[in-house]
Amino acid sequence: MSSLDVTTLPARLTSSDIATFTIDITNTGETPLDPVTAQDILPVGMSYVSDNRGGLAQGQKITWSNIGRLEIGASTQIKLVTRIGPCTTGRLENFITVTGTPPTGYDVKDNDKADLFVNAPAKKRAVNEESLVMGDQSASALYSASAINNRRIRSMQG
Repeated sequence: MSSLDVTTLPARLTSSDIATFTIDITNTGETPLDPVTAQDILPVGMSYVSDNRGGLAQGQKITWSNIGRLEIGASTQIKLVTRIGPCTTGRLENFITVTGTPPTGYDVKDNDKADLFVNAPAKKRAVNEESLVMGDQSASALYSASAINNRRIRSMQG
């Protein structure tokens, strides 16, 4: 094996966003590999949503027990969908290890990681009277009105 490449979309995220990892696995060796397995360790603050290859998620670890046979020069891909936690910010590293078994000899392994940066969610701005008067286009306000009827009602007697 092997060539292992992990990419993330988007690379810059905000808390509670979805992050999609594309894991490309290529057999660059001189013999077929069967089986090929993969294991992804998600960082704290990230949770598993889904994937396209039937991975088994247990806490922060996702395992693909048999991705299938990889012939010489063949490639396969895993799409892993995760969610960033609502209070998670800062730099996160997602680690993956792929192992391939040749017909003879020792297993071959490759590792890669994807770095992403999680921004804090934008703070909601308080709208004040000055921003409304100055014509701030991003300002909004909720108005309420009440009406008072001061007219007297005369009783009618018949």
